[in-house]
Amino acid sequence: MQNVASKWLQAISVLIELTQQGRLKWQVEGTGIGLAAEILRSSKAPSYRAKYQESWFRLTKKGGQEMGALTTILSPLGFTLEIIDEAGNSLFVIPETSGLQDLYQAVQYQLSGVDKVLNSLLQEKSGRI
Repeated sequence: MQNVASKWLQAISVLIELTQQGRLKWQVEGTGIGLAAEILRSSKAPSYRAKYQESWFRLTKKGGQEMGALTTILSPLGFTLEIIDEAGNSLFVIPETSGLQDLYQAVQYQLSGVDKVLNSLLQEKSGRI
C-alpha cells in the first residue's frame, strides 16, 4: 500500500502534466492592474490559483530574495500548495515535496506565454529557409 507522501508526489506530477498540456489553467491570484504594480513594488512572487474539477488549488512561492528599504533578505526557498475554497480560504495545505518547485516553474512557463513566443520565432526561422 502506498504511503500518503508518495500519493501526493504522484498527484503533483499529474498537476505538472496537466499544466504543461494546457489542460489545467492557472491564473495570478487577485485581479486588476494594481496587483501587478503591487507585486513589482513588493518584489514578492505572486500566488497562482487553478480550478480542477470542483477543487481550487493555490500555489505560493515563499522565501528567496526580498528587498527591504535598506537591505536584501535571503531566506530559504520553498513552495506551498493548498486546497482552497472559492473565496481563497485555505482548506488543506499539501505536504511540501520536491515536485512543488517544478509545478511552480510549469505555471510560470504557462502564464508567461513562452510557447507562443518560441513557436513564433521558430516559424520566423522556417519562413526564411
